Amino acid sequence: MRHIPAIVAILAALLLTPPPARAGSYVVRACGSDGVNGSWWGSASPGLTAYTSCPGLDFDGINTGIVARSVQNGNGGSVPAFSGAWERFDAPSGASLSSITFSASGGRPSGCWAFGLYPMWSNDFSRGWHAWGYDADCNVSGGGWSYFAGPYAIDLRGAGHLWMGVACGRPAGCPTNSGVAWANLKDVAVTVVDNTAPGVSPTIGGLWGDGWLRGTQEARADLGDNVGIRHLLGAVDGASPFWDLDFANPGWPDRVRCDYARSRPCFDVPGAVVVLDTARISDGAHTLRVGAVDAAGNEGHVDHAIRVDNHAPAPPRDVGVAGGEGWRRANGFDVAWANPPGQAAPIVRARWLLCRADRPAECSAGSRDAPDVHGLDGLRVPGTGEYTLAVWLEDEAGNADPALASGPVRLRLDELPPTSPGFDPADPADPRRLSLPVADQGSGVAAATIQLRRRPVGEWRSLPTALAGDRAWTQVPDTELPDGPYDVRAVLRDGAGNEATIAGDAFGRPRAVVLPLRTPTRLTAPDRLRLAFGRRGRLAGALATYQTRPVAGATIAVLERIASARDFRRAATVRTDGAGRLAYAVPPGPSRTVRFAFGGDDLLLPASRDVHVLVPAAVSLRANRALVRNGRTVFFRGRLLGRPWPGAGRTVDLQAHYRGAWRTFATPRADRHGRFLQAYRFGATVGRVVYRFRALAKRDAAYPYEAGASPTVRVTVVG
Repeated sequence: MRHIPAIVAILAALLLTPPPARAGSYVVRACGSDGVNGSWWGSASPGLTAYTSCPGLDFDGINTGIVARSVQNGNGGSVPAFSGAWERFDAPSGASLSSITFSASGGRPSGCWAFGLYPMWSNDFSRGWHAWGYDADCNVSGGGWSYFAGPYAIDLRGAGHLWMGVACGRPAGCPTNSGVAWANLKDVAVTVVDNTAPGVSPTIGGLWGDGWLRGTQEARADLGDNVGIRHLLGAVDGASPFWDLDFANPGWPDRVRCDYARSRPCFDVPGAVVVLDTARISDGAHTLRVGAVDAAGNEGHVDHAIRVDNHAPAPPRDVGVAGGEGWRRANGFDVAWANPPGQAAPIVRARWLLCRADRPAECSAGSRDAPDVHGLDGLRVPGTGEYTLAVWLEDEAGNADPALASGPVRLRLDELPPTSPGFDPADPADPRRLSLPVADQGSGVAAATIQLRRRPVGEWRSLPTALAGDRAWTQVPDTELPDGPYDVRAVLRDGAGNEATIAGDAFGRPRAVVLPLRTPTRLTAPDRLRLAFGRRGRLAGALATYQTRPVAGATIAVLERIASARDFRRAATVRTDGAGRLAYAVPPGPSRTVRFAFGGDDLLLPASRDVHVLVPAAVSLRANRALVRNGRTVFFRGRLLGRPWPGAGRTVDLQAHYRGAWRTFATPRADRHGRFLQAYRFGATVGRVVYRFRALAKRDAAYPYEAGASPTVRVTVVG
């Protein structure tokens, strides 16, 4: 078929450089060397045909490529008016067509045929325009091209549809037996313009929530767009996307993969998933963006505030038990602590592990939920025993780490009182001893008190009780109590304050004692012993039971108290012989009380005996003259010989023997060394008279001697 210069000129005028694809546009290619067409579709009247046979072949430009043509002798040799064969390209809804480049082959025989490319804004053919090819001209005998001339570029001016094909323009119809009318395209590139952003509709997923997040989370969304979704994006705080799925990648299945051989290259993506490992971002508040980019490069997104915390709270601080960690008998512990600072997600749960201290593998766990929880009120333990409690915290994001537990605190519960099988039987070798075994399952026996009560209605008297290991015992103070029957009981108290009263023996019989528990004894000795001043003496005595049985080998303490003193002091120790006899050599000294004291033993009661040792005072006296005239003075000097002397001194009676009796004529005071001085003037003597004088020390509470006098002193007086 020949080429017509006029048509060549028209096509040359339409030859343009297609605008480059940009954000908001994409290029759909068809019938290139890959032989693919996914965007053009055909329809034809009887006697005509429309199909694709790609790639187009230069040597067969009538039958290959994107083909719309008449069929030789089709429809019986002619077709009615307006019959046509068309290949169509439709822009997706909301999109438009910017330009097209292609190589073309076309022609027509005589008979009023039209062929070419017709852009349209709607499916109304009459509102389109003829962008390439020939209009119907019944006066033209024919013309066209073959072997795919071009390429050509045409501005489509925002059309929504492209029709390419042939049509009969004669009202009486057009022949099909005079040749073939055709229009074929290959190497087609249509630029589609779309400025509509994709829609992103959140559905489900933790990332859409308002709570605190940790670990790997997802957000699902339905993505929709008029030209389909090419990219699914996820980003945080405006940074580069951490999630970018490109549905144009060839690895996607056909139902998802974008194909730019289609006019709508991509699909909607319902239930699209964005996955974020929140550990990759810092704890705290962030902005999540889930976005979609359509086939034309338009982006739509939804921003959502998220809060992230991937770190377990630090251990609680200053964990303590109200009332301390001592033993208690009420099962309910209040534990409190201070929550650590610097927490992102708020603390909402306290977890704890409670283990027996003596069996660490025997544990129980629990938790307590509360905003900013900082204590466990009324925490109960399984039963009597000592436990360790460790606490760790969980935040609102669910972070919790037992390795960050607090140091253990002790919870000690003892709900059970102490126990004892009862008092031990009486010990014949020590009848005063009261004892019993004691035990306590929890806190241990802390105190034991053994008590006596005189029958029938006496008051309970607590005895000093020793607690050693698993036994409590006391000695009955039988010397301090009246004789008679007594009830016995023990009051036991453990470390938690539980008490138990034990009143019987191992056979359940009431425990009682009858005093005296030991055999009474008696010490015999004289009541008094008189000694001359400065002389020694001897005291003898005996120790026997009340049945007069001698007590041999007993240790007897000898105590002395001088007459002017208040307290006894130990002077010696003697032992009884085989007959129970004892002897004591009394040394020189003042008047005093000598006490023999037997302290008793496990079987014998104590006994004592006081002996009064009486010693007269000794006084020296001398006169400075043995012969004196009447009217002259004589000085009498003397001294108390026995010690100790009173610190304030004491008086001494100076006496003269006159008319058959001793008569006191002066009372000088001896000083603190016992010395005294007295002057006496004779004034009534007639003749020569010999007088006798003496010094008398009377009994005085401050001086520990009995009354005693000095030797007589003689003075001759001449009148």
